[in-house]
Amino acid sequence: MMDLNFFLFVAMVMSLIIVPGPDMLYVVGRSILHGRAAAWYAALGIAFGYTVFTILVAAGVGLIFERSPVLFLGLKVTGLVYLAYLAYRLFSSTGEIEMTGNAPARTLREDFVFGILTSTLNPKGILFYFSILPQFFVIGASPLWEQALLYGLTTSILCLIMYYAAGLGAIYSASRWQMTPTRRRTVSRISGSVLLFAVAVLVITTELPGK
Repeated sequence: MMDLNFFLFVAMVMSLIIVPGPDMLYVVGRSILHGRAAAWYAALGIAFGYTVFTILVAAGVGLIFERSPVLFLGLKVTGLVYLAYLAYRLFSSTGEIEMTGNAPARTLREDFVFGILTSTLNPKGILFYFSILPQFFVIGASPLWEQALLYGLTTSILCLIMYYAAGLGAIYSASRWQMTPTRRRTVSRISGSVLLFAVAVLVITTELPGK
């Protein structure tokens, strides 16, 4: 089950990352203005911010959830509802995005710091780590703090790689980055399908307390 959960988790995270949001747009904006170094430090800052969430979840998740299976189930239900909502939003997306290009000049250190702020102040990021991430924990498979580190650090690494790649793509393939709304709708609906599949699998595999 852990192997199935892990691959399902990676597919879900990648489907969320490829849809342009505040994190990706920040990296792309900095890369267009200041090149690959800015893209790297911005993506690194975002990944670092999510690593902070990982540590917080790993520090408290085992103690809380292992002592309260009902609370654990409640959080899983909340996460499933949120995942279903995200899938709905992706399917109903018009494909339009907004991006501001007139940002003030910053140092690479500031790109890193603002990357941290972008991720840690992102409501979707907070919900992901404290509501969706526990969906994939399997009680009894290994200590929950280990599972939190595994899934959380995997997310940070995927964010770093994919956001940096998006930044490089914005620099060297600007014409490809400017996708039409129709193409963006297609990407959103594919991502929505992945999320719906993840929700279905998680509903089927969720065990009720006492069973």
